[in-house]
Amino acid sequence: KIAAIGNKWDINESDLLEYIANDPNTNAIALYLEDIKDGRRFMKQCSKIAREKPIILIKSGKTEKCKKAIISHTKSLAGNYKMIEAISKQFGIITVEDFSEMWVISKCILDQPIPKGNRIGIISVWGAGTVLSCDLSEKYNLEIPPLTSQQIKKLRDIFPKFAWEDIYNPLDIWSAIEFVGPNNVYTSAGEAFLEENNIDILIYLIGAIKGIEFDLSIFNNFNKRFPEIPIYIGFFGGDKKILLEWKKILEEKYNIPTFDSIKTILKAISKLLIVKVHQYD
Repeated sequence: KIAAIGNKWDINESDLLEYIANDPNTNAIALYLEDIKDGRRFMKQCSKIAREKPIILIKSGKTEKCKKAIISHTKSLAGNYKMIEAISKQFGIITVEDFSEMWVISKCILDQPIPKGNRIGIISVWGAGTVLSCDLSEKYNLEIPPLTSQQIKKLRDIFPKFAWEDIYNPLDIWSAIEFVGPNNVYTSAGEAFLEENNIDILIYLIGAIKGIEFDLSIFNNFNKRFPEIPIYIGFFGGDKKILLEWKKILEEKYNIPTFDSIKTILKAISKLLIVKVHQYD
């Protein structure tokens, strides 16, 4: 459902929240607000609703120049952005910068389970993906747990012996793909990560390379076998035509979110963990 309430002469955001909170067909709420008409009522609603349905908020009016534009646009006051940040932190509202980030977060919430922790497993077709993931994981307060001895033992079955010393999380699978083929690698590597119960999130960084395409239903099968662990796919270059086809299959057929950058994935996960804190703790 989409509602545009304009200048809010008759219906404001709190009126809509009251309706949406009781709508059984709404699982998440995304808001773009230039001002908040009744701050006290809004806070009371958010404190209750955010525990049941994630709330994603774009609140414009951070700068004085923007506030003037809002007054011109809606004839209302933009309010104190720092206060909005404090309210969001207190009640578990996910604040985002723009509509693009709003759609990304919304899709993650609706299509995959909310992560129950910040431990991530990363499987990358390129070595660069593993290195960048380490830097960005630290930036967004995400943990990359070491592999267990059992996981390493399982993974050695798909890696050439010369690469055994390079088996760790994040996992570079290129040599394994050359050794046993992509379908075997994407399946066995995913199983090794998911079966040990030491991660909360699994990320695949894949490349669309002609000649080593693989069966995307592997990811869907993991969702069915491990329904509490979200899976996200990052595209790491390759044939544009294949990438577009994969994106359509993953998102429309299997409901698995795809991303065009490692940073976008990890930033999104850090935002989703705000929901975890307020819904599970």
